[in-house]
Amino acid sequence: MLKILLAGAAALLATLGVASPAAAQYANRIKCESQNYRPASCAIGDAADVRISQVIGGRCQGNDWRWDRRMVFVQNGCRAFFDVVQRGGGGGGYPGGGGYPGGG
Repeated sequence: MLKILLAGAAALLATLGVASPAAAQYANRIKCESQNYRPASCAIGDAADVRISQVIGGRCQGNDWRWDRRMVFVQNGCRAFFDVVQRGGGGGGYPGGGGYPGGG
C-alpha cells in the first residue's frame, strides 16, 4: 500500500514539474573498480560533486577512494557505482573542485 502511495505522489510531483533533489542533481552514474587491489582512475567529465551510490566489491572508505573535477580514483579493492553532479547542474561541490568521502 505504501509503495502505491509513494508512486502516486511521485507521479503527481512529476506532473507538476517538481523533481526530487536526488534525481535533479545526480544524473550521471559511473562504475569505477580497483582490480586486484591496484589503483584505478575513471573519467567523470567536469564534476561538482561525487558520491558513492553502491559498493559492489571490497571496501570503499577513507583513503580507498577520492575524486577531483575530472576523475574518480579508487584503490585497495574498492569497486563501486558513483553518482556524479556535473558543474553548472546546480550541485554544490567543494572549494578547489575536489573532494573526499565525508567532506560535505
